[in-house]
Amino acid sequence: MVMDVQSINLFQEIKQNNTEAYEKFFKLYYAELVRFAYEYLKDKDAAEDLVQEVFVKLWEKRADIEMKSAPKSYLYVTVKNHCLNKLKSEQRHVLFEDDFADDQRFAVSSASQLSEVKQLSEHIKQAMDKLPPRCGLIFKLSRFEEKSYKEIADILEISVKTVENQMGKALSIMRNDLKHYLQIILFFFICIK
Repeated sequence: MVMDVQSINLFQEIKQNNTEAYEKFFKLYYAELVRFAYEYLKDKDAAEDLVQEVFVKLWEKRADIEMKSAPKSYLYVTVKNHCLNKLKSEQRHVLFEDDFADDQRFAVSSASQLSEVKQLSEHIKQAMDKLPPRCGLIFKLSRFEEKSYKEIADILEISVKTVENQMGKALSIMRNDLKHYLQIILFFFICIK
C-alpha cells in the first residue's frame, strides 16, 4: 500500500514537470519492468530498450495521461502492449522476408526457365488443338473454367458418363503429346505452389 501511495504521489509530481520525481519513478520500476518485458521478448537488450521507450513516452505525454488505475498497473499494461506489438511487428517482418526470399528464388528460377515455359505453353496449345472438337470443349470447360463433370453434362446436354469418357480421352491424348515435357510441367507446378 505504501508503494502505491508513493507511486501515485510521484506520478502527480511528474505531471507537474518534476524531473526528480521522474527519476525516482524510473528507478522504482525500471528493473522489474525489464524482467517483465524479457518474459515476452527473450532478449535482454530489447527488453531494456522497450522499457526505456515506455518511460520516454510517459515523460513526453505526462500532461495528457489520465490513470484509471495505480501507476504500477498502468506501466505493466503499457509494457505488455508494447511487447506484444513488437512481437507482431517482428513476426510480420520475418514473414515478409520469407516471402521476399521465396519470390527472389522463384524469379531467378522462372527467369532461367522462361523460354522452356513459353515452349511448353506452345506445345500444350498444339496438343489441345489436336483434340476432337467436343473433347476439346469438355477439356477446356473442366480445366480452364473449372466446371464439374455434372455442370459440363448439363451445359452440353450429355450424360456425366460421356463427359468422363471424353475427359479420359483428352487426358490420354495430352499425356501422350506432352510426355517429353513432363519434367518441365512438374517443375512449373512445384514452383507456383
